Amino acid sequence: MDQGALVVHLIDDGRKLIEQCLQKGEEITAAGWIWASEDGMWFLYLALPGVKKEGSRNAYRRLDAVMRQMP
Repeated sequence: MDQGALVVHLIDDGRKLIEQCLQKGEEITAAGWIWASEDGMWFLYLALPGVKKEGSRNAYRRLDAVMRQMP
């Protein structure tokens, strides 16, 4: 398998995270997988509208709480 390929399980896991966030009342205005060539990894970026007002730390805490509830 090509190490740089965005494999199906990453796409599925990202979709599941987004679905869980939406079910928990989070608003996501954009999402996308970005290849970080310097790290050699794919990263899922989520755009949440309240981050500028409340700060990224609070947004990360909310996303972390959602992820911890996922199987």
